[in-house]
Amino acid sequence: MAQREIARTIGMSRTSIARRVVLYGTYAHTKLCEYRQSMTKTSLVLFDEMESFQHTKCKPLTMPIAVEESTRKILSISVGQIAAKGRLAKISVKKYGPRICERKISLVKMDNELKECCCKSPSIKTDKSNHYPQIIKQTWKGMATHITSKGKKSAVTGQGEMKKGGFDDLFLLNHTFAMIRDKLKCLTRQTWCTVKKVSNLIYLLYIYAHFHNQRVEGCDRPVLVKQQ
Repeated sequence: MAQREIARTIGMSRTSIARRVVLYGTYAHTKLCEYRQSMTKTSLVLFDEMESFQHTKCKPLTMPIAVEESTRKILSISVGQIAAKGRLAKISVKKYGPRICERKISLVKMDNELKECCCKSPSIKTDKSNHYPQIIKQTWKGMATHITSKGKKSAVTGQGEMKKGGFDDLFLLNHTFAMIRDKLKCLTRQTWCTVKKVSNLIYLLYIYAHFHNQRVEGCDRPVLVKQQ
């Protein structure tokens, strides 16, 4: 649901819901950091970027997400703004001015977080994006094995994140992307509920990551905080 609809449903003000997003998001981020530090070191990680936008498609966002292949748990998640592409590029610059691309900052931040939970020489699976090889090489000092696979066309199912045509090397990651788009109203395809504040989006993503990891562990009723 959108935050306004949640407020109407449970009889609270919209600002109260917004404050709880920050509160619970901060807690979920802490739990995600604790999980990375306490988990058994993993040797195989998948990561890619999911894209959305802030209020208008002229202000696109990138969301790098890393998933452990053996457990399907989310290990790291980040958000950064990027420049508009294609026909919207000129319109974006004219209306909102040049946008600072934070893709590299977000990817480096994610790679540094993966160092907390990966072995010294992990294997990292991505698609064949030109943005990844140099960043992986610099961050891991050549110790990581970078495995690439060609991206496939999107299928209609799965919020456009699932791929057509047989076996998908990044299926677990794309499946996670589809689940995120399905659970977070502001990331759902073809919706009028859009991201208004990037700072709040990252809190929503942290909350979902905590929920997702608990579900993967087999918890029937995931909770965000311990009940008194």
